[in-house]
Amino acid sequence: MMTLTPAEDKMVRRIRKTVREWPRARWVLLIVAIGGIAVYLRLWKQMYDLIEGVSLGVAGYTLIVPFFVFAPAMCGWLLGFVLSQWRGDPIRTLLLRLIDESNKK
Repeated sequence: MMTLTPAEDKMVRRIRKTVREWPRARWVLLIVAIGGIAVYLRLWKQMYDLIEGVSLGVAGYTLIVPFFVFAPAMCGWLLGFVLSQWRGDPIRTLLLRLIDESNKK
């Protein structure tokens, strides 16, 4: 029988809550990631059409490029994270399973 301190028990409850909420959260995050990528692709197209043939100079591109690179990169990272953790975090699952098995004895 494993005895946990109150702080450890609180952490285990928090992990259980996270694992329980993940199936809904993954769909929300997936929609946000795909939606963000779609929005930024559309914005890239509009921006390209707007500045085509116009010389903005270095200062103009310095203001535009970071926004149009950083935000889609974050959406791509979010998409990768959701897909890699689709079935949940195996470490959390194993930890909770070990705690449950220990408490059964």
